Amino acid sequence: MEEKWKTPAGTAAIAAAVCGLATHFYALTNTMHNYDDIIVQPGGIGSGMALGRWLLEIYGVVLRFLGWDYNLTWFNGVVFLLLLALSAGILCRVLEVKSRPLAALMGMLFAVFPASVSSLEFRYTSVLYGVGILFAVGACWALGQKRRGWLMAAGLICLSLGVYQAYLPMTIGIIVLSLLRRCLMGEEPKGLIGEGLKACGTILLGLVAYFVILKVLLRLTGVEMRTYQGISTMGALSLRRMPQLIVRAFTECLTFAGKNRWNLADSRMIRLSYLALGALSLCLLVVLLRRRERTALSWVLAVFLLLVFPVAVNFIVVMSPDAHIYTLMQYAFVLVGCVPLVLLDCLGAEEPGKYGKLLRRGVCLFAGLLVFGYVYSANLNYTANYYYTRQTENYMNSLMTQVRMVEGFTPDKSWAFIGNINDPMLSGVWSGVRTNGGIAKPGSLVNAYSRTEWFDVYLACHVEVEDPEVVAALAQTEEVKAMPCWPSEGSIRVIGDTVVIKCQNLE
Repeated sequence: MEEKWKTPAGTAAIAAAVCGLATHFYALTNTMHNYDDIIVQPGGIGSGMALGRWLLEIYGVVLRFLGWDYNLTWFNGVVFLLLLALSAGILCRVLEVKSRPLAALMGMLFAVFPASVSSLEFRYTSVLYGVGILFAVGACWALGQKRRGWLMAAGLICLSLGVYQAYLPMTIGIIVLSLLRRCLMGEEPKGLIGEGLKACGTILLGLVAYFVILKVLLRLTGVEMRTYQGISTMGALSLRRMPQLIVRAFTECLTFAGKNRWNLADSRMIRLSYLALGALSLCLLVVLLRRRERTALSWVLAVFLLLVFPVAVNFIVVMSPDAHIYTLMQYAFVLVGCVPLVLLDCLGAEEPGKYGKLLRRGVCLFAGLLVFGYVYSANLNYTANYYYTRQTENYMNSLMTQVRMVEGFTPDKSWAFIGNINDPMLSGVWSGVRTNGGIAKPGSLVNAYSRTEWFDVYLACHVEVEDPEVVAALAQTEEVKAMPCWPSEGSIRVIGDTVVIKCQNLE
């Protein structure tokens, strides 16, 4: 057993676990919330079946039966990070990484990538997110097994989709990167084309199995799919839009670092690291392509895989073109940082002239800087979110105090928020920090669907909110129209059996 941990895969797993626990320690020891997490208290799994995440729903049923469905900061976070570490080890095996230092860098990058930060912001379901990632990576490993590996891979893809549909691009990206590596190492292109077609069939089989299970469970439970993030139309691909979506996926992938798309490159150090690693990757590709004699088919296949890879990691654009894509959904982009490490590993011990050491040192240096940049970014995000949580808690405490002081207030009255809070005093020194998707600022949290949960969780006060129809009718009454907007004096008033908090003038 000890020897197994000395393999590149074991090294990657250990590096991911150690670096992950150190990087995310703040999130494991502090309670922070976003718009969803505040409502999943003291436990729960959030939306499952209605978003097509049927395995998440089953997971919740099992946890409730066992009494283990609590939203625990430390436990959920540690299990999630250990699952990431295991996934990083399997990734190194699939990509056949031979160098332990390069495997360690790959493991650390996998554990600190911004999508891991966003995953921990939804800590009530972070454990199953880790399972979904493990399934997505494990499917690539299963595909390489000789005895019915394709069937196992299709099953793992199906299960990964049942956790979170956005992990499919990770599976596709790993398969493409693995085929590219083997092509560069001189494997027979016809055999690789056959394996690529088998992989496409396996992915299609996994998708079909996912949709069949989803349809059956929706019919059995009577649940209807929600339109959130285009989930209900996922898979209904328009052939007319396909070329446009492929071009979009390709260009967005190539420019994500320079434009800080999805907050995956939020500092100059990270952007410069990606730029340098991109240049070094091109140099490595030239060296590897020229290192041995190649047939025309081998050249064509290598170029084709290079062009497909950006589309593969950004395939979520093709899957859900009209969705609001954010950090959590783009874990597959961790593979972009792995590309130079894989190419350098392909180079092996051979040094192509006097520039060999320079290439090696350059890749290791900038990959290390990329990891460090993400470590810093993770802690910046966590610190900002800590203050957002405290600020929102205090703001809602102040609002509750004002409501209780209004003439005619009694605890049995329901509340009606007219519009959204637009308080010019609602600010803070952390408001200018650009954070990962999944982290919300106080100005957003006080207007989220879960805003009254802050009263319940932090003030031990349950608030009944009026139905939207009643709120809309109240907003058009002359009495409410004459009220000033919050936080001005008179913006809170008891009207009949309702506490009205006027935040906006609604047409």
